[in-house]
Amino acid sequence: MIPQTIFTTSPVSEKDLGKTLTAKNSFVFSYELIIKNAKLPGHSAYIGCFQMTREWRDDFVTHVPHTIAANVQKCLEECWARRQRFALLKEGQTCCCAVTLRALSVKENSDCTSPCLGDKKQACGAPAHFSIYYTGYIEEPQFTKFSLVFGKKHFVGCYYTSDENTLCPFAFTTQRLRAAMCMGVCEENAYLYAAITRVTRCCCTSTLDQPANQVDKNMCQALCSESDPADMETCGSGSPYHFSVYRTGLFQTVPDYKRPEYDHVWMHPNVNERDIHLL
Repeated sequence: MIPQTIFTTSPVSEKDLGKTLTAKNSFVFSYELIIKNAKLPGHSAYIGCFQMTREWRDDFVTHVPHTIAANVQKCLEECWARRQRFALLKEGQTCCCAVTLRALSVKENSDCTSPCLGDKKQACGAPAHFSIYYTGYIEEPQFTKFSLVFGKKHFVGCYYTSDENTLCPFAFTTQRLRAAMCMGVCEENAYLYAAITRVTRCCCTSTLDQPANQVDKNMCQALCSESDPADMETCGSGSPYHFSVYRTGLFQTVPDYKRPEYDHVWMHPNVNERDIHLL
């Protein structure tokens, strides 16, 4: 069940705001409504300008260094990567991320007038005011068919190739990549092998002899993102030429297989730049 976000504000019309009134001076802004009102599913959406009504605990938000997130796009991308639903920008250079919102009162967009440090045309809140965006975060599908132990049993080895295009007739990139995910997608697309490189890129293939050559497994020592170091789940290396290869559950290719259509919005942060609040 998706939790709801409670704001504190002045009395508002349910009809005007499309929100469910819960008590005097308060309303609930559900995640479902935010997602529904987003211009495109899985894409970012501007929510509005809000003023803090009290200080937040440090464990309530995740702060992103302003040297990394100096504009709206970067703040959204960083918060999405941290699996947070909201990106909050304040005083031109503060970017923080949150799963829920609280202790905020609704203000006019004209009250958020601090230009972003990295883009003076964009509004990044104001003192004690936040420009708040929905990041478009959608949880990835749960690829549970291949457990970690099963993936280890299906590890083929480390392979080298300088011709990724020939090796990979089907590939995708996501910061959330795990070996089980790559194996699951490759099997669903009727490939025999799942090859992972640079931690984030999954390559599906049914042949390894050409143009790839097997090399020492120590050449593939990059751990998959979000994996426990103790699991030693490898996802290639920093080099684009080394692939950790896993066997899928298929043992022969499927001719004329109709591959499933994927909704890829969960794979990457999708910033709706037309919805960015400008000064």
